[in-house]
Formats: sequence, structure tokens, C-alpha cells
Amino acid sequence: IVFYASKEGFTVYDGQGEDEICHYLEMSKTSLGMSYSSDAGIVLTENGLGWGKSNCYKILQESYHPTESSCAAYRCSLYATATTKQGDWFLPSKDELNLMYQTQRARVLATSSEDWWLLSSSYTHYEPDDYYYCKNFYSGESDATGSMCSVRAIRAF
Repeated sequence: IVFYASKEGFTVYDGQGEDEICHYLEMSKTSLGMSYSSDAGIVLTENGLGWGKSNCYKILQESYHPTESSCAAYRCSLYATATTKQGDWFLPSKDELNLMYQTQRARVLATSSEDWWLLSSSYTHYEPDDYYYCKNFYSGESDATGSMCSVRAIRAF
């Protein structure tokens, strides 16, 4: 499900020194389940468009023994479809998650049977806690959490 298109393109950072110009962001059709943000604690990540892939790489590099429930980035990295492979998908950054909310809120709510809080890969300083940014697709509220949240993978191409 394409939720963002840019005729000019935008830079996607992979966290390994390679940048790619992409024109689209798509999201998985359904939630991948519930996960914690990371089993590595806080990993400093970015918020902007094009940073989700790099954030996931950083989180995975710092993870101790990731499982699908202990690390949302790991869960997304395992996702694949008939036309994509594992590693193509990643946990969205804060800004990528907000774009998904702006354009696909109703679809996400219609296809989520779990928590309406979706997790991003962006670390945020959010008084009183420092955790990963998440968004409630039902209320529009934003918060920071260390709790399990719903995970929706995205891909840039």
C-alpha cells in the first residue's frame, strides 16, 4: 500500500554509508504483531523522512538477542512478500510514521485488530521519559513508550 509519493524523490539512508533516491513509501497491508522497540535499550536515531532504514540498521547492530517480540526493527527486517525479500522492509521513522497516519489512518484502523499505538524507529526525548516515538492511529495522540506497540513495516523504492 503506497502511502507517500515524491516526483522529485527523497534520500533513503541505509546506515551503512549507502544512500538511495526513492520515490515511494509503502506499508505492509496488516500489522506484523506487537513488539517492544528494542532489546538494546536506547539507540540514538533520526526522525526525518528517509531515516527509518538507517534507524533499523542501528537498532539491529546494538541488539543483544533480538526476537520478533523484543525488537520491532528485527520483526520488520524479517518481513517479505511474494515480490520483496527480507531486509527490504523496515520500521518507519517518526516522520515516516506521521506520513502514514496522515494518508492511511482509516486503512490502518480497519486492518488492525491489536493496539492502535504504532511504533517508530525514532528515539525521542519526551518528558518525562526517553523512549521511542509512537502514534495512536485512533486518537492522533503521540507519545514515547517502552511498552509493546503494534508494528507496521514500510519499504522505500
